[in-house]
Amino acid sequence: GVFVHGFLTLNGEKMSKSRGTFILAKTYLDNLDPEYLRYYFATKLGPGVDDVDLNLEDFKQRVNSDLVGKFINIGSRSAKFINKDFNNALASQLHNPELEKEFITIASSIKVLYEARDFNKAMREIMLLADKANQYVDKMQPWVLSKVNPKDEVIQQICTTSLNLFRILAIMLTPVTPELTNKIAAFFKDDAYTWNSIDEPVLEQNINQFKSLLGRIEDQSIDQLIKLVNLVSLIFSEGFFPITLSKIDFPVTKSFCADISCARAPASEDSDCAKSVRLISPFSSLF
Repeated sequence: GVFVHGFLTLNGEKMSKSRGTFILAKTYLDNLDPEYLRYYFATKLGPGVDDVDLNLEDFKQRVNSDLVGKFINIGSRSAKFINKDFNNALASQLHNPELEKEFITIASSIKVLYEARDFNKAMREIMLLADKANQYVDKMQPWVLSKVNPKDEVIQQICTTSLNLFRILAIMLTPVTPELTNKIAAFFKDDAYTWNSIDEPVLEQNINQFKSLLGRIEDQSIDQLIKLVNLVSLIFSEGFFPITLSKIDFPVTKSFCADISCARAPASEDSDCAKSVRLISPFSSLF
């Protein structure tokens, strides 16, 4: 069978060329990482055929809070101690093996949610585990222990535990954010993950230096996307049909709108309309 979902809306409005309420895939890809959108859609999709709304403000807040603020934060705050004070080496044992076993047990139920195409519930369960991993680090406070003795093996064990939790979460997110997961596998010096990799903790092995895996979505990125959406809307409403659209940095103003309108009218070389056509011609390669 073919599994389908409902319609995709943009900020609560149906996608429409005539209304200009749509985003070209190329426009999005030129401005933002596709992993953001894959995750956001996963938080919205269930086994039914309900419509999915791409609300840009909610999109930014959800990605920044979940993927960056919760998930990536686990790896970032733990790896720095291993990288700096333990020569990149993970401990030979976990500080809290029971917590790791709990994550592995819950992973089995999340696998069932994936198979039932209940993606939004799967994402909620994964982020609840991310909260639990961050709470564990908050409780253990390795930064406090480090002030007393930065080489304390307890710190190494705590951070090894939290990094293993981070790794389990990454494996569970692989169907949704595969490129991000590949970066995390490289950080652990692992091969490409399969679901069964969850059952294999990493101990007594070196990891790579932790590097930025996924940045926050900044307001300016959303503003740029909105500018381009408005531009494409304008062009479609005036009868032009772009194929691709790359990054561009200028305000969509009434004067620009007039230039587009003028460009559609027949004009002599010396007319104001012809001058308007020449004004916008540098952007022709974008269409």
